[in-house]
Amino acid sequence: MSADDTPSPATAQQAAAAIAEASGADHHDVALVMGSGWLPAAERLGAAAAELDVAELPGFAPPSVEGHSGRVRSVVVGDKRALVFLGRTHLYEGRGVGAVAHAVRTAAAAGA
Repeated sequence: MSADDTPSPATAQQAAAAIAEASGADHHDVALVMGSGWLPAAERLGAAAAELDVAELPGFAPPSVEGHSGRVRSVVVGDKRALVFLGRTHLYEGRGVGAVAHAVRTAAAAGA
């Protein structure tokens, strides 16, 4: 993905719909964007109800930063559903601001 094919808000809606289908949850209450080194903390949240490769979701590209797994999890934490992004896109990767904001837009479209 280059800066020329920036994900649109409609693409975030499509990604949220794909997450809902895979996780069986039509709504997520909170989103966590966790960078490299945060996998142990993510593991402590609980077992994932679903885990997806972000590159398989609309508008996402595979991670290019070492330590970012490029995965997103749906995790039940107490009475809430968390959308946990394991890695993120950085502006210096050259994909543009839209790609950087895409995970947050997707989380908002998922209800978080």
